[in-house]
Amino acid sequence: MLPNNPSFSTAAIPQQVYAYLRQLILEGKVFKPGEKINIDRLSHDWEVSKTPIREALKNLEQTRLVQYVPRKGFFIASLDWKDLLDLADLRVALEMHALYRGYHRIDRKEAKRLRDEFIKNMNTDADILFGDMITVTPSNKLIEG
Repeated sequence: MLPNNPSFSTAAIPQQVYAYLRQLILEGKVFKPGEKINIDRLSHDWEVSKTPIREALKNLEQTRLVQYVPRKGFFIASLDWKDLLDLADLRVALEMHALYRGYHRIDRKEAKRLRDEFIKNMNTDADILFGDMITVTPSNKLIEG
């Protein structure tokens, strides 16, 4: 079920539609992989014209979150096994690069603090903690998110 009117402000409707639609797709609660996106329904439910929705979908197609099929419309992208392996490889490469950069920029005091924090939380979700550790240190605006 689609969330009703998300109350877009008139200032930057295309960007807001893009961000909201992207969030819904990534959460996976509203749209399922392979599902056709009903532009008319979104336009009606969200009380916006079809143009910003189409713009958002074209931008989402570039990020591979949706696929356009000529004369059929936009569909939520499906990931196959190779896509998942490619994403895992990319994640490992990015994390290793962030770790390398962080290692060369971190001072001893911060390294000790992170080590102590890691040891203290060894029984928690280590993946999240490790990810936080490597993304805090590199001073890279693309990684810090």
